[in-house]
Amino acid sequence: MSDFNISKFIKIMKTGLAENNTQEAAGRLLLESVTKQDGVLVDVDSKMISNLVKQKKDVHEAIKNASSRPVVIDKAIKYFNETVVPALNPHTSDDTLRKLIALLNNDTDITPEKRDELIKLHSDEKLGEFLALSFLYSINLPNKSAQSSTADRLTAVASDNEDLVIKRLKSKSSNPMSSSIFKKHAPAKEFVNREKPRQKFYDLINSKAENNANTIMYHGIGGIGKSSLIKNLKGYLTEHSIKYSSVDFDDPALRSSYSALCKLKQSFEVNFPHFELAASIYFLKRNPKFIQKNIVFPFDITKLMSKIINNGLSNSDCFGEAINHFYSQYEVKWQLSSEAKDGLEELEHLSPSEIEKRLVLFFAYDLNEYIEATEYEKHVIFLDTYELLWSNGQNDSNKLITDKWVRELTVFSNNVIFVISGREELLWRLDKEYQQDKLITVPLEMLSKEYAKKFLESCQITNIELQDAIINSSQGYPYYLDLSVDTYYKFTSARKPIDIELFNGGFQEIQERFFKSLTESERESLKVLSIPRFYDIEIFGYLTGRFNTGYPVSSINNFNLFSFVKLGENGKNIIHALMRDEISKQLPADLKTEIHKSMLSFYEQKVIDDELAMDILRYYFTELVFHLKNSHGSAESITFVENKYLPLVKRFQSAGETKYLLDNFEVLFNQNKTDIAGTEFFAIMVDMIHLSGRYYDAVELINGYLSKFSIKEIASDEYRLNLFIRKIHHQMFFVSTENLQCEVNEIISLIDENIFPEQYCEILFMLGAHILLPAGNYTDACMHLKNMMQLSSKNNYLKLLCRGLRKYAELLCAQGKFSFAEKICLDGLSIARQYGLSRYGFYLQCVMGEILRLTGRLEEAISIFNEAKPISIAMGITGWIAHVELSIGNCQVDANDFEAGLSSYNDAKNLYCSINQVWGRINSDIAIQRTRLLMGEKVEEEAMLKLNQETQEFGYKVLTQQIKDISSGNLDKNQFLYL
Repeated sequence: MSDFNISKFIKIMKTGLAENNTQEAAGRLLLESVTKQDGVLVDVDSKMISNLVKQKKDVHEAIKNASSRPVVIDKAIKYFNETVVPALNPHTSDDTLRKLIALLNNDTDITPEKRDELIKLHSDEKLGEFLALSFLYSINLPNKSAQSSTADRLTAVASDNEDLVIKRLKSKSSNPMSSSIFKKHAPAKEFVNREKPRQKFYDLINSKAENNANTIMYHGIGGIGKSSLIKNLKGYLTEHSIKYSSVDFDDPALRSSYSALCKLKQSFEVNFPHFELAASIYFLKRNPKFIQKNIVFPFDITKLMSKIINNGLSNSDCFGEAINHFYSQYEVKWQLSSEAKDGLEELEHLSPSEIEKRLVLFFAYDLNEYIEATEYEKHVIFLDTYELLWSNGQNDSNKLITDKWVRELTVFSNNVIFVISGREELLWRLDKEYQQDKLITVPLEMLSKEYAKKFLESCQITNIELQDAIINSSQGYPYYLDLSVDTYYKFTSARKPIDIELFNGGFQEIQERFFKSLTESERESLKVLSIPRFYDIEIFGYLTGRFNTGYPVSSINNFNLFSFVKLGENGKNIIHALMRDEISKQLPADLKTEIHKSMLSFYEQKVIDDELAMDILRYYFTELVFHLKNSHGSAESITFVENKYLPLVKRFQSAGETKYLLDNFEVLFNQNKTDIAGTEFFAIMVDMIHLSGRYYDAVELINGYLSKFSIKEIASDEYRLNLFIRKIHHQMFFVSTENLQCEVNEIISLIDENIFPEQYCEILFMLGAHILLPAGNYTDACMHLKNMMQLSSKNNYLKLLCRGLRKYAELLCAQGKFSFAEKICLDGLSIARQYGLSRYGFYLQCVMGEILRLTGRLEEAISIFNEAKPISIAMGITGWIAHVELSIGNCQVDANDFEAGLSSYNDAKNLYCSINQVWGRINSDIAIQRTRLLMGEKVEEEAMLKLNQETQEFGYKVLTQQIKDISSGNLDKNQFLYL
């Protein structure tokens, strides 16, 4: 328990106020810095303040959650400067501040970094900011005393006594909300005949399972009692002092590996330093603007990394250098591993999406270290509602990709048991690399009549006829048994007579019967809260208020007592899918639409915050899109995206969120692609499809749109012309140079270079670099490249100029003019470095490596390509990852390391095949055949014949010549052109 808490803060501040220096007034003054802000639906009353000061309660979760939002923090600082500081007594304010600083210094639980950060604000005379951030910090610390916790536990035990429950109900009969509180019972889903399924778990815990399995998967239909079985197992672990952590994918915010792993980490009492470092690099790369800002970071380590980067590193992307600094300062304190350091330094060159794939390795490493250090024999990780992790998986392959990190976690974690539950069985049998005997699959069946009867008796429902009616109507589903018991208690608490006939029927009758037992405010609240995928206290207050259901926010805990409400650990509550589906059927369509529109407005207010971290923005925007699709038709939704949300879509695009955009919009896009062709959103989606490696699909989409226009109309419109250029670019990977040249020649004379100079340069580049050069027409390629470089220089198109210099250098190499090629390449690198064009500098660096290789400077070439490899992965462009891999193979073969070269060639070939890039695949196959000859083996004549046919078909005369040379025994080095 920390001595620095909100109780102490209020007590100290109370003595320093000039007026209204009572406990209640001081507490209200401080708390309203948060609770008066938009979206914080918590009433501050005397009882709340009294409980906080007496340390009977922790701070309300809604206040805690709000206190971590950047916009709330900024407004709180402003509130303290304008409201709290002027209220201080000028004669005693110094004493008040001295007491706060002493409290900070004396609390050994506060990290030195946090303490120094707060005290420095006071030293810098930033009084309002010091008080505000100290207060917000106190909000998030434990406040409840051990004595209060003990008293609460005793109360909880007593509350399970039926007589006390009845007495409590009677004492609240005057409360207009009393009918909302029905007799509390242990839900049927917790009272289950699951001896065999539980025994499977006990065997795992006790290391008695066959084949040393470490994962158990419980699956069954909705309402069968999966989540409650998990709750039962957690109770068993608590009783036996076995540690566990959990993630429920019912929460949309936890469906990425980053957020899920961060959630799992929260359950441990120690730092996971290597995981936190890796996650910090991921966070700062996805949110680079946060490096320069004092915001709430996911971990203390993230803040330290941000400070290190800010304090003198050459640029904000020097994460490798930052890791070295961090190790030099904190290696002993955080017990950092030199073994993990190399892996962390590699993250500097990776994209956020690639880093996210590796987070699980660091998490498993720290988890293993933790278990070994604490000497725990076992740790259990629960993953609930697993089918929602696959919510965007359209086929088995996508599902396997989505949950690959979970399989890796089960493989790399030692002495950890994984318990997974969901509606669908795992598909891990389709993963050939996964060791199948590590997984135990357990289907859950209906509740037997025998156990259903025992359950009803435990709920004090002893009438045999009533028991039979409930059991027959529920058909063994724990969900419907619970609902029937809820209904029974609603009737009895309202003193209504119990008619056994009312409890007959099927599932629909059970639902209808339950609705009839509710008060009007309960019924109306349930309707509106069933539309969003979850609700927290903010959404609860927002919807019940907006639709005037008559249910006060202060009674949310009563509402949460319903058996079909699953309480989330982070304040997000989930109404069971069966209940939501039934209510959805009954709600009028116009009311459903209005509720969805209200939630759309709710999330629109959330996403306007520019300070949102990318993961939070994704989570909010996902919910926004869900309500957009359900409140507007497909075509109208697309219009909204184009007219209202395009800046957000562009932000995701620039952040490299290709998969996220496709997951959220591809179905909607496909439904409306004909109607939206010609819009910015159409162009963005085509790019996303191209970047995902689906070149054919991207070309087909563009052709579908451009087919409506004549070639003159395309050449005279900037948007259409840009799409035409993209089409040529996409096609160069699988269409012959002859066909591409015909398409380009048809349009080039129609483009007015004065009106569209950039597009004209782009066409010249495509013609010279990607059509004529691989076709071996060096004369015309040289002419077009020189023209485009001259125009690019004239119009200051620096990116195009760098691209032109790169391909011109390759052309000079093809002509044997290596010295001139090197000079041109260096000129391009100088421009790229001067103007921060890192991507184009990378392309030029690869060409420089090839020049060095071709001129015999092999060590320098290998050094360049080894540096280029992680950068290519960071860029996330599969074609270039393959290009670098093939170049490394060329260097290995030149060094006579033929086996390594063949391995690199095959890796490159597999990458090219994954994106259907014909040029790269043919280059790989030619390199493989040449290497076999160098090894003294024979070439595969049939393969060489096929390669020769392909190169002629695609017009790759440069490659046709290489095949001819190899076939005749000429094994000189071949130049690789980077297409």
